[in-house]
Amino acid sequence: MKLSGLIIALGIALLSLALTSINATVTLTNTFTNSYSIYIPGTAIGTLQLSQNATNITTYLLVIHNGEREFVKLPATLYLSPGNWTLMPYNETYYQIVNKVENVTEKTNCGNVTVQKVIKVSVENVTNKLTSPVIVKVNIYRMYLVRDPGLIEVIGISTLIIGIALFVVERFHS
Repeated sequence: MKLSGLIIALGIALLSLALTSINATVTLTNTFTNSYSIYIPGTAIGTLQLSQNATNITTYLLVIHNGEREFVKLPATLYLSPGNWTLMPYNETYYQIVNKVENVTEKTNCGNVTVQKVIKVSVENVTNKLTSPVIVKVNIYRMYLVRDPGLIEVIGISTLIIGIALFVVERFHS
């Protein structure tokens, strides 16, 4: 086998490696109340869905991705990019109805009378600890075999063109 045939075979192999991907969806569901970390490889494409079961609670998470910090209100969907993802609870806000007793002075024909009335008041509670767990759903839609398929495709096409040119030169010089 001549050198041109080997270079053409290498170009075809690089092209097929760049164009091949695994398209099976992989899903991981987990819950946490303290913190959650996950590493996403450079070949994966997917989403991160964050939610919780409690309907009357608003939860905020601190999302740290490769050193960048962002506050996210649940429910949220984040598009995954390669690197380390850390999710930490920031705060949890919920409203609670409490009974408040107030003394009200009423004027009557007999004089002033003090009456106690029970009033329902909605109070906002903010805490730094989670009382209901956060549900994390990691969906990986596609996995490439190489980190940068576009670059490998360009290298494969270039190698293929060089191999064909070398084949033509070898053919005419033989």
